[in-house]
Amino acid sequence: MKIGIVVKVMASSVWLMYIAIGHVFAQMQPDIPQPRGPVDLSETSNLVLFIILPVLVFIGFLFWRRAMKKRAEKGEQ
Repeated sequence: MKIGIVVKVMASSVWLMYIAIGHVFAQMQPDIPQPRGPVDLSETSNLVLFIILPVLVFIGFLFWRRAMKKRAEKGEQ
């Protein structure tokens, strides 16, 4: 019976410490840049980073997936 009480107290204390530490790490740091709103796509660097590169990665993924399917079909035959 006493072991059950000890386990409950330890579990509760661990849970409270987890919550307290979570609040400490969740604070905003003063030296870290904060979001400034929507991305300005009129700048070339933002256009490349947020539009062109993701599209190229997606197209590359599609070609890679097609190549993997062809290799799998060749292996089955």
